[in-house]
Amino acid sequence: PHNGRDWRRQHLDLLARSFAASPFRNDALGLVEHVYAGEYTNLGGLSRASMIALADYFGLISGRRFVCIDELGVNGSGTDRVLEVVKRLEGKTYITGHGAARYLNHEKFEKAGIAVEYMNYLYIPYPQTNGPFTPYVSALDLVANLGRAGIEVIASNTKPWREFLNVRN
Repeated sequence: PHNGRDWRRQHLDLLARSFAASPFRNDALGLVEHVYAGEYTNLGGLSRASMIALADYFGLISGRRFVCIDELGVNGSGTDRVLEVVKRLEGKTYITGHGAARYLNHEKFEKAGIAVEYMNYLYIPYPQTNGPFTPYVSALDLVANLGRAGIEVIASNTKPWREFLNVRN
């Protein structure tokens, strides 16, 4: 409880009402209950546990390693910090979300021999119980509506940064 309120229970109750008609509601609620059973010192820890629980649910854990940035001992901020993380992990390509277009210095990555690519989400429609398809919802919606078969609609590819930003050489 925080400030006398059990936010976890309130959130679970809200999700239970939202997913009441969803065929895999118990899977979605079970994932949340599993994550909420842990104790976290900050929102980052809760977010990490949520991401790993979803990746495990969809069978995406095998052959992958999840590294906390704290383990790498990387300092700095912005482009310099991200670039240092990729170097420490011996990466050759940095794949990022759309928000990085506002701050990332792509040329620094190129000079370091690291390609930058942006996610290109495909937004494949799937049946949703709460109205017509809406692509910008929680991954829990995918779980609640399709269960493990949701892996079939998790699809994307990437675009090189110049193409994504429509920049000419």
